[in-house]
Amino acid sequence: MEGVVFALILFCIVILVVSVFYITSTLRHKEKMALLEKDKDPDFFKDDLLFLNSIKWGLILFGAGFGFLTAFLLNYYVFPGNDGEAVFPAFILMGSATGLMVFYKRFRRK
Repeated sequence: MEGVVFALILFCIVILVVSVFYITSTLRHKEKMALLEKDKDPDFFKDDLLFLNSIKWGLILFGAGFGFLTAFLLNYYVFPGNDGEAVFPAFILMGSATGLMVFYKRFRRK
């Protein structure tokens, strides 16, 4: 019974992801066609924003991973008897915020 539930959940997740990609690509195509019909430039959808968004999320996730690693090392070596309930979320959030600050410091528009 557990295998059937797991397969059903996995199937639903796959259907959800595929439908989200389909809907976003269809909407983007419709928006480009509407811009072309009104004689506007469809270069609004350039991949520069996608590139910067990828870098931003990469830095945020890198910062979160670094914060997790720092919290783990502090919890394991510096405070070995502590369970670290407050240390892990704090360091993960501080690492994510640091990654976001690095992104905005490096890629801000001048």
